[in-house]
Amino acid sequence: MVSIVRFAIVLAAAVIVWVVGLGFGARWLARRLGRGAGSPESGPPRWVGRVALALMVLSVVVVAWSFVEPYFPVVELVRELDPHVIVFTGDGINSEEAIPVFRRTMRALTEIAPVFGVRGNWESWWFTHVDSFDGSGIEELSGEGVPLAVAGQEIWLGGIAVDSEHEIEHAVAAMPEDRYRVFLHHYPAAWKLLDGKVDLLLSGDTHGGQIVLPFLGPLVRIARWDGRFYESGLARLGDLWVYVNRGIGMEGGGVPRTRFLCPPEVTLIELVPDEGPSQSGTSSP
Repeated sequence: MVSIVRFAIVLAAAVIVWVVGLGFGARWLARRLGRGAGSPESGPPRWVGRVALALMVLSVVVVAWSFVEPYFPVVELVRELDPHVIVFTGDGINSEEAIPVFRRTMRALTEIAPVFGVRGNWESWWFTHVDSFDGSGIEELSGEGVPLAVAGQEIWLGGIAVDSEHEIEHAVAAMPEDRYRVFLHHYPAAWKLLDGKVDLLLSGDTHGGQIVLPFLGPLVRIARWDGRFYESGLARLGDLWVYVNRGIGMEGGGVPRTRFLCPPEVTLIELVPDEGPSQSGTSSP
């Protein structure tokens, strides 16, 4: 969910800055026009007005940048990374008009490497009437295990859609225990259902907070089953490695279509065996 307290603090600070800044601006303009009352020395020190003006300029720059940052061309980096496999952990669209763009993007990725994916909450909740994966080239994971031969090693890939968690046991059983097992689920909180059953969980959902401010941290704090916000990056949770990707898009609904200090992310994960060519599932990401 969006932190109301954080947004209230930011909004109040912005209002104060603009009120003070505009007050000083009006005062300066009145004096320039010869209509100001009192001497230039009256009232607050000049540095207060200069600080207010600087903050006004900074706020304009911050707002402008927040609309630029989401469109960094990170997706174009995928080909340069030369991956063996590309995975997608859901939420490819937040409007029906975006479906053709999503499909074109995924098809372009399939020209680089095989693409496997699962459905996130947007696909499972809001777009059940249309199959956004259709024509995308994505090989959807919905409970089956897929063996992948990568650099002389065999790893297994599995995954499940949001609201199909009751099938996790079946999905895990479809992957051999003596192989390294990678699982896709949109929610990082799914680690509690997978702990001790797979080796690596790849998730998304949280957008890394999307709007991150100094001292206040992420403003968009999406939390699911356990009420915990998983920001982004690699973490060891229980006996499981979990990687939460910030994604390349933005939250839908009433959340502003912006990113700030939280750029889109494309992640290259390299699995390296601990000892020689063993396939016993002891690798670490």
